[in-house]
Amino acid sequence: MHTYIHTCVYIYISCLVSIIHISLKNIGNMKNIVFLVIIALVSSSASSKVTYNVTSFGAKGDGNTDSTKAFLSAWSAACNSTKSAVIYVPTGTFLLATAITFAGERCQSSSITIRIYGTLVAPFNYAAIANSGDWIRFHRVNHVTISGGTLDARGGSLWSCKTSGKSCPSGATFYPSNVSIDTYIPLTF
Repeated sequence: MHTYIHTCVYIYISCLVSIIHISLKNIGNMKNIVFLVIIALVSSSASSKVTYNVTSFGAKGDGNTDSTKAFLSAWSAACNSTKSAVIYVPTGTFLLATAITFAGERCQSSSITIRIYGTLVAPFNYAAIANSGDWIRFHRVNHVTISGGTLDARGGSLWSCKTSGKSCPSGATFYPSNVSIDTYIPLTF
């Protein structure tokens, strides 16, 4: 994450230096240079995004610790932001041990990006999700982008149960998948 922030700051400073250099070369007027710098700063702050790292909310990338509450807390913080928000999931394996719903009815953020560099995993025991139907659900969300990462529902044991002819919960195995999206505006992946 720190590398990402440093890269963004470096790019921003490089662009600002280029603007000043071009302005000095072509314009020669100090008022115009100050005006260009102010425009660059205002546009940068107006379009800036706030980033919420799930580990700051208690998520552990060890594959064993339930990170469901941390993900919901990061989602809540992003939704309550008046700026565009990024939910950052670093490398690691993050257990979402119960069915989780990301609700968007009250989101104030103009857009939310969930940037996943790690893996989200369901519990090994399919009974933890049982008949919920969805492992991960996005309900009434707008302007959400999910990028990168891996979603591993660990469905092998449930499918083994179903193919054995035993009485098994329905689990999160019906169409279209174990991730449900209910939205008014199309999402991007």
